[in-house]
Amino acid sequence: MRNFLLFILISASKIIYACGFYPYGEDTRISLFNPHAFGFYQYSGFYYSSNSFDQYYYKFPASYIEPNTKLWFDYCHGKVDMSSVHSAVYKLAEAEINEQSQNTMIQYLYQQKDSDALNYLRFAKNCEFLNSWQDDPWERQTYSAMPKRAELMNRAINLSVKVQNQDLKKRYTFLAIRLAWYNHQYDKVKSFFASTFEQTTNKDILYYWSLYFKSFTEEDSGLANFELAQVFANAADKRFVCHQQYNKVVSVEQALQFAKTNEEKANVYLLAAIERYDKALPYLQKMYELNPASDGLSFLLLREINKVEDFVFTPYYTLFQPSLSYDYWSVEGKDISVQQSLNRAERDRIYAKEVLQFINTVNLNKVDNSFFWQSCKAYLQFITRDYSSCLDLVNQLEKSAPNNALANQLQIIKALALTAKQTQGKAIIPTEIQPTLIANQKNGQFIFAIGKELENSGNTTDAALLYSKLTKIWYEENSEYGSNVVFWKTPKNKGYNYSDYFTDYFDYADAVYSPEQTQILIDNVQKNKNKKDSFSVFKYEILEEQIPRLYDLLGTKYIRQNKLKNALVAFEKAGSQYWNRAYTTWEDDVNIFDQNPFYTLKYTPRFIEAIDTIRLNKYTITKQLINYLHKAEDKNEKDRDYYYFLVANAYYNMGHEGNVFMMRRLGSWSAYHLSAIEDEAEFRQSNLAKQYYLLAKQYSQTDKFKALCLRMVVRCEKHKIDYEYIGNWREDNYNDDLTANKYYLELKVNYPDYFDDLVSNCDNFEAYFEGRR
Repeated sequence: MRNFLLFILISASKIIYACGFYPYGEDTRISLFNPHAFGFYQYSGFYYSSNSFDQYYYKFPASYIEPNTKLWFDYCHGKVDMSSVHSAVYKLAEAEINEQSQNTMIQYLYQQKDSDALNYLRFAKNCEFLNSWQDDPWERQTYSAMPKRAELMNRAINLSVKVQNQDLKKRYTFLAIRLAWYNHQYDKVKSFFASTFEQTTNKDILYYWSLYFKSFTEEDSGLANFELAQVFANAADKRFVCHQQYNKVVSVEQALQFAKTNEEKANVYLLAAIERYDKALPYLQKMYELNPASDGLSFLLLREINKVEDFVFTPYYTLFQPSLSYDYWSVEGKDISVQQSLNRAERDRIYAKEVLQFINTVNLNKVDNSFFWQSCKAYLQFITRDYSSCLDLVNQLEKSAPNNALANQLQIIKALALTAKQTQGKAIIPTEIQPTLIANQKNGQFIFAIGKELENSGNTTDAALLYSKLTKIWYEENSEYGSNVVFWKTPKNKGYNYSDYFTDYFDYADAVYSPEQTQILIDNVQKNKNKKDSFSVFKYEILEEQIPRLYDLLGTKYIRQNKLKNALVAFEKAGSQYWNRAYTTWEDDVNIFDQNPFYTLKYTPRFIEAIDTIRLNKYTITKQLINYLHKAEDKNEKDRDYYYFLVANAYYNMGHEGNVFMMRRLGSWSAYHLSAIEDEAEFRQSNLAKQYYLLAKQYSQTDKFKALCLRMVVRCEKHKIDYEYIGNWREDNYNDDLTANKYYLELKVNYPDYFDDLVSNCDNFEAYFEGRR
């Protein structure tokens, strides 16, 4: 119990010290070659993964028969159903093994008068409680079970000597070996194994279970690794512990010296390769020389394919580093540029060619699953950009696909190759792959990969339409494809921070797409949204409802470029119904339009009386801004300074400290890190606001108002100074900032009578604004 409480305490402490989320490992790994499709369920705990290995990840099909059940089935000469055998061996209690049992295996043994087998089953049930390190779960009498173990161990050996049946003799010996191990009598483990199993040529599951315990007693690490490798290859239920006990410091050569056959040597290479997360092709080549028919060799090829796609496609598609890295590129603390990531992916395509060349040398008649090997070949041809050969091979394999899962995997490879092979600037979603996209619409990584291939070829419209599917996939249950969320970055990112990635189309389009690309996307959706064919419904079901939001996006992009008339047209097309709903509540850190940007400033008491009242939204604010700019630039307007000041206020409020920052930002933003959005400098520095405050000063007729204009310029200039330090720590020193601010010095020198009033208290702004005339 004390141990249990300690476990809870440790687990709780890990939760307490958890920090903010950032995608890594399996969150970012791209895997388009589904390991579940190829039937390697006995190795499923060892699929390639950044989470290493997981004993709970085994996925055995309902038809799987574990080896011990099969041994008992054969013992009964196949006259008992498998489920009864499994129940008799693993579920029945000792007292239930009697003539009244309804279990057909027990009935069969009574009919055959096989008292030896019945007695063995009772004895084995009696030993079950003692097959554990934890002698007393409540920690009251820790060692009380040891004499009982020794007694049962000795009985097992005596019974193994007396019983005539050789299968039961091995079973009793195995029970004795297991009891001896848990009783810490390691010399007994070795002697029992030597007496019954050492010279056996019939190496069934009992042999490997016994060798499993013997391996733990070996003082020679090379011999221990050798024995663990043999168990790993032949006893699926012991593989995870074999991995745990395997000594990675010991060389493969040290284990190989104990191997007597090619199969044993191949098993050594199998476990050694499983333990490698980096390139393991030489181990595959050795295994092929020694035992080409091994299912372990095929599984290693699967792992290598999943490694290669991680090495190549994770950086190529997402710009994240591979989930597991084998070289210095992933060393924590190193600054890895986008180009370095892409260069690394291209180097790993060369390794993909090496794996492909190995497959080309293999005699497919010798391997255990030639269809699987050819599927790997087709996928590697896609990875190495040999699209024509890939498609030829896939077309050939489709004719003999043994099941729907494998046929679908081939369709995925074909869809990727057909999309990627298109000419730059002319890429579309090929008609042939449309059914595959619909059939795999819950496979977020596949949808994303097709979108990326289209985007890389210049088709940003169809890419965005496919990316729009990712948000829906995120919220749907879908364990078959692993994580439903795809995380990716853009080359336009500036530095590294906790928000430099994307998970849906809108944020990505917001940061990356130009106004022209956004307009083309809108036109495409409007043109095709009413089509009723299945692919159009699939393609447009998300964006057909978001056209007003896309016009909001388009207008915002024009605001960022200071193209006010274009922005006004886009905002108007969003429609009054949209503006009546948008930005009316606090959602996702997006503010509401509750302060007039022409007359109010954040953190500043109101000092300008509003002369115009408008319903605040992006359309009306843009329209009013154009109106005030027109007045300010009118040479016949007597209040040009006034209107320039209002215009400057509006631009100031569109910045990061403004009350309508939503004019430039459609979502949350970080105060400490730069984004990839094109107007980031303007958003942070308030350059346009400074420009118009200076124009207001230029046309001002009084020193008091000129001083106020200059005081606002000081604020803008401070933003520009702060911008230089975003993402870099510095000690806050307001006085140093002011001395670096040339407009602060200008205000002090040119307007000494007003200086203290304006820099010490913004409550005085009203008097200075009213002093405009």
